[in-house]
Amino acid sequence: MSLKSKSNTITILIHVLIWVVFGLLLFFYQPLSWNVEIPYQFWVKQAVTLFILVAAYYFNSKLLVPRFLLHDRIGMYFMAVVGVVIVFLMLNSWADKVLHMHEHMEAVFHRQHRPPKPRDRGGWDFLVPLS
Repeated sequence: MSLKSKSNTITILIHVLIWVVFGLLLFFYQPLSWNVEIPYQFWVKQAVTLFILVAAYYFNSKLLVPRFLLHDRIGMYFMAVVGVVIVFLMLNSWADKVLHMHEHMEAVFHRQHRPPKPRDRGGWDFLVPLS
């Protein structure tokens, strides 16, 4: 095996490892902290989100950066990234609607007879009095 072939193999393995770790975090971080039974639609939504993030990353790194950023076309790059973010948000919203995520998650929390866990305030909880 040539040195370039080994380098490509290592690069691919590193990318796969990073996406697996990121995927595990995306799939398992939130549900384990909720202590509720999550519907399968949630897992489908997480998989769709991961796929969109992977696609956005490689679209940016393989197409947008070489075509715009490396040729000092920063304005075009910025507009393209904003477009990618908008497409991501639209696809994410579409997945929510198709999978009826809002209804499923409402049912989960009402079945447990407790309100959803409040959102994290980003580590600034010490500034807000507990009620």
